[in-house]
Amino acid sequence: MGRRMIKLVLVAWLLATMSFTASAVTVLDPQYKAEVYATYSATDLGAAHGMAFDPDGNLYVTHIGTSGDVSDGSIHRIAPDGSSQLFADGLRFPGNIVWGGGTAYGNYLYVGDAKAGDVLKFDLAGNSTSFARPRREPYALGISNSGNLYCGTRVDDHVDYISPGGVVNNFSNFPYNMPGGPTSIEFDSSGNYGSGLFLSNDGADNDSGIFEINANGIASPFAPDIVTSFRLGFDDAGLFGYSLFTTGMTEFGQLWSMYSIDADGVATQFAHNNSTHLTIFSFGPDGAMYVAEHDGMDTTIISRIALIPEPVTFALLSIGGVLVRMRTRRS
Repeated sequence: MGRRMIKLVLVAWLLATMSFTASAVTVLDPQYKAEVYATYSATDLGAAHGMAFDPDGNLYVTHIGTSGDVSDGSIHRIAPDGSSQLFADGLRFPGNIVWGGGTAYGNYLYVGDAKAGDVLKFDLAGNSTSFARPRREPYALGISNSGNLYCGTRVDDHVDYISPGGVVNNFSNFPYNMPGGPTSIEFDSSGNYGSGLFLSNDGADNDSGIFEINANGIASPFAPDIVTSFRLGFDDAGLFGYSLFTTGMTEFGQLWSMYSIDADGVATQFAHNNSTHLTIFSFGPDGAMYVAEHDGMDTTIISRIALIPEPVTFALLSIGGVLVRMRTRRS
């Protein structure tokens, strides 16, 4: 058992045994509960627009800033114990963030900085370089199961493939000039949803929602009940049925809520907040779902949604299994 697996098991055990306070997120499925994982001051940060974990269980959250154009965007890092600190600043409109570890893109974080026109590459010390310059306003990022990085652009609605060397190639002219634009790119690792690229679009008319793009770059609507979608995520660990989840609406004018979507595209409301939008989320190394809210004033709230009861026993058994294997290898 490698060091990375041991770290993941320890992170899962730590998170399963920590106590959290009640969350304002209401989970409609009685098998799950939501509790506050972390809070931090969001004064002058603007809304959160992206979330990603590194292998050690640190959570990175992008904030677009208050103006949406000048260099006041930032990234915050939340440690597994829920404490937060500034990771990087000076960004112009940071959107999606993904971890490249385990692929040819290496142990780096990649961020679409839309207004700057860059996909930025960050090491874990917070140092950045310009990795690629796709079409106008790179925002949505996703890494496929085969380890390829894709980028959706907000202004001209393209999806580009970016090579590990930073070379940009067009993959799909995802219906050009649609309202809104690509906000999230995800791939299913379970095989239940096929091998296509799934993309969310947050426009305000009938062309918005969730789309599946095939290997030839052709887009088709998926989950017709979702009229506008902001973020997508697949449950790769299986604690949520290996389902696709989205934050979005089934009617324009609603608060953004969380929906689960089955392989046939049928959407079921999973969670909501009565007073504010649910926007971005990510699945953690413990298999739980982490959801960001902005209270409309000065606080960002990260809630953790997990099974009831939480799998403490499973985590302890996993640690025991790691120790047994290590002892066996030594003998």
